[in-house]
Amino acid sequence: MSFSQNWFKELNGENNFNSLPNILNFNKAIKYLEIGVFEGNAHLHMYSQLFKNQESKSIAIDPFGGGTGNSRHPDAEHLFRANLSEYLDKITIIKNISDNVLPNINENDFDIIYIDGDHTGDAVYKDAKNSWNLLKKEGVMIFDDYLWHGFRHSNPAIPAENAIGEVHHPAVGINKFLKEHNNEYKLLGKEQGLTHDCKILNLDPELIKLYNDETIRLNYNYQILIQKL
Repeated sequence: MSFSQNWFKELNGENNFNSLPNILNFNKAIKYLEIGVFEGNAHLHMYSQLFKNQESKSIAIDPFGGGTGNSRHPDAEHLFRANLSEYLDKITIIKNISDNVLPNINENDFDIIYIDGDHTGDAVYKDAKNSWNLLKKEGVMIFDDYLWHGFRHSNPAIPAENAIGEVHHPAVGINKFLKEHNNEYKLLGKEQGLTHDCKILNLDPELIKLYNDETIRLNYNYQILIQKL
């Protein structure tokens, strides 16, 4: 296996994914949708470590070479296919941006949807809105990089638009979606085996000034995991 980055393990993604069998029955066939797959680290973990039923399958959406951020990586598609070579017969790979794909998926029985595509607040919000109806009741939606980059006042090197609370930060889009769907999910956390509870950050600019990166990372989960009611 070849990965240029190992964010999945370093930022508690692996630990969070390993909690999923406490929430869902992995003895049954699992349907998994991932938006923004990069080199396949999370996807490989699902197949090699978590899926128990041979009928489990997935959809992988990524523009591979287009789009924004990591999707521009010229070798990402090659590495994804190489890393997942053993499981490619079970994976539907869709090389496109999620805006073009999600509205045309006519399935509503996914057990897990992992949102890790374009990290701008608007894009994360749209990915959640466009995929919410694809998730079955009691299914799990995972938002990656809720604490992406951190606070501008803690680290001036962080681009201003990417700091927590700024319009291009994924937490803005995630919070907007969660507020609109307030009674349709429950937040997951330590009770389900996660390292931290999935608490929602108050993004009021005055409160953000009082936060610091160390306190947030010790008390908030890097990802947000919710279960559909």
